Amino acid sequence: MNATNSLARAAQLHASGNLLSARREAEAALATDPANVNALRFVGVLYCQSGDAAGGAEFLRKALAEDPADDGTRVNLLQALLDSGQLDEVE
Repeated sequence: MNATNSLARAAQLHASGNLLSARREAEAALATDPANVNALRFVGVLYCQSGDAAGGAEFLRKALAEDPADDGTRVNLLQALLDSGQLDEVE
């Protein structure tokens, strides 16, 4: 399965509330295309929504490195850093 198909499946699973399976599908997209900014962002958000803000922040940092102009990712990263107590990294 290619990254686009994995992300589409992940979005469907996410919409149905199945966060763990959605994360697995989004991670499969990353296995196919490790620099895919959409997959990096989605995996980061899914980690955060599953209660792992620190893990989510790692993926969101990578997504922001790929697309520094993405304000949505920047906001998600800020929230992940706040939620995980990484206040020293908040700019």
